[in-house]
Amino acid sequence: MLRFICLYGVRIDRSESTDWNGMFQTALELSESNRDEAVMKYTRLTHLATHFVSVATQYGRVIITEMSLPLQLKTIKPLTKVPSPMWRTACCVSKSNLTCYRTPCVGYV
Repeated sequence: MLRFICLYGVRIDRSESTDWNGMFQTALELSESNRDEAVMKYTRLTHLATHFVSVATQYGRVIITEMSLPLQLKTIKPLTKVPSPMWRTACCVSKSNLTCYRTPCVGYV
């Protein structure tokens, strides 16, 4: 199997996945005790966000371009089973206000 796929000007590395949340949490945990540390922390967060948007845009471009292809020819295969949400938002409307709250989705399909 090919490690890299270059399609429509997009180079996709299929050998590894990126732990975006782990990188984000690591950057959030950086100290802000002085000006230099704060600048480094927010620079890292900015670069991470920019890189994430770039990768998501590239993947989106490939997915949209290949939308009409049969499944076996798609570069990025769709999920076979979409996970159900763990939480849902419920809203109640009364005469005076709108109240929203989050509830667990026990047995939610």
